[in-house]
Amino acid sequence: MNRPLLVAVVFTLAVILPLTTYAQAPDVGGGRCVANCGSAPGPSSSAYNYAAAAAAAEAERQRQEAERQRKEAERKLREAELKRQEEERQRREAEAARLRKEEFERKKAQVLTDMKGISDAPGLKADTVDNYGLKGIDDTGTQGKGAFAQVEAHGQIYFLTSDGRKMTGQEANRIPLEEGGTVITGGDGHVKMTLPDGTTFRVGPNSELMIDQFVYDPANDSETIMARLSKGVFRWVTGKAARKDPATMKVTLPAGYLGIRGTDFEATVAPDKSSRLKLYEGEIEYTNRGTGARIVLTAGHSLQIASDGSFGKPAPLPLSQKEPAIP
Repeated sequence: MNRPLLVAVVFTLAVILPLTTYAQAPDVGGGRCVANCGSAPGPSSSAYNYAAAAAAAEAERQRQEAERQRKEAERKLREAELKRQEEERQRREAEAARLRKEEFERKKAQVLTDMKGISDAPGLKADTVDNYGLKGIDDTGTQGKGAFAQVEAHGQIYFLTSDGRKMTGQEANRIPLEEGGTVITGGDGHVKMTLPDGTTFRVGPNSELMIDQFVYDPANDSETIMARLSKGVFRWVTGKAARKDPATMKVTLPAGYLGIRGTDFEATVAPDKSSRLKLYEGEIEYTNRGTGARIVLTAGHSLQIASDGSFGKPAPLPLSQKEPAIP
């Protein structure tokens, strides 16, 4: 190679090529970057802020969900505690009722032991009338306070108060009309009870009649009477208050109950808990407690009721039964 050509090649490599490369390089701080100037571009600032906000929002959502679950757990704990307290209250009430019933049965058993001629007495329950399908009757006037029945008695009779106290002899000539009070007669016992409005109950031998409810309002000459015949024979003759508002008069039998409508009737409960009604005056409505079936009995008819509360057709009273068995 000749000398002039060599000089030209060297000049090109040393001077012209670097200048060309510098001209094509990007600006960096006012100059030209020729090789490895700065770092690769990263994400823009707007893209970075969006990702951070999304992460913060998710963290807040998780915090709120954890708080909601904590409050829900606390609510369930409170409900469980309230339920436990309610169950405990009901348990205490049930235990108190059981003890009262045991005491009542104990005193009743003592009364029956003292009586001659009474056997196979069914349990007397110190329950409210609500347990016998007679809810919904308004309580007005005075219930079991200051109201008494005048009593005429013959033979063996006792009156058992709701707290189990036994009344006999002269003391039983005037008995309080209080819920749970029970008239018990022996084999030769007869009782006539006259209520303030003139209604009379007559209880025959070997019978048990409980007063479920008595409310008397002398100002309006109105009253509510609910009684329960568990065994024996019983005659009811309504007074003037009952004739004004007969819907307030009820008698419960073992398998149903009677609505009294200005009436003179007789009810008998047999040992097998079947019943027989004889109606001498007025009307009575019998309702089967189990099925709700009803029938209205009119004067001069009788009705046979099975132990399950079912009944047949009313039958005319025979001439020999036109007069009550209990005068």
